[in-house]
Amino acid sequence: MLLLICCSLAVSGQQPAIPGMKVQDIAFAPGSEWQSVENHSDGTMEMVNQNHNLHLKMWYERTTMPVRECLVELMNREGLSSSCEPFPVLVDQHDAMGVIAGCSEMRRPVKVLLFAVKNNDGFYVLRFKCPDECFTEHLHQMQQLISSIVIGNNKESFIYYAEKYRNS
Repeated sequence: MLLLICCSLAVSGQQPAIPGMKVQDIAFAPGSEWQSVENHSDGTMEMVNQNHNLHLKMWYERTTMPVRECLVELMNREGLSSSCEPFPVLVDQHDAMGVIAGCSEMRRPVKVLLFAVKNNDGFYVLRFKCPDECFTEHLHQMQQLISSIVIGNNKESFIYYAEKYRNS
């Protein structure tokens, strides 16, 4: 059974069980095909799929910029070039904008699906990255994860993530 518990400090009074795994006010059900990346920077959450060829990095970007400018800034910071015009989407009933971009890593083309989800004084940023040749195959996996996102209103929410366990 998949175990995902998103608790609020105000409700539960608990501290986060996994240091550094906090991303305020957001939770999602990654499923068994995702594994947590242990060595990530504070304020981010990173996950990789079972094949280790699709990487998700998520963080909160505090900014007063409009969403399009925020996406351009993020793409510039990461050395990405846009493959299409940004497109509007809803993520858990929150306005968001996505863009498909590309870059080259170790002389291989890489595709990036970048989302900025508006919330309070900034944006939740979700960056999916994979080799160009398998991007289309990963779209379903990305969509499943995005559709499972729940954005809370409590400033003290945390993500608790556990692997899938089976009884033998």
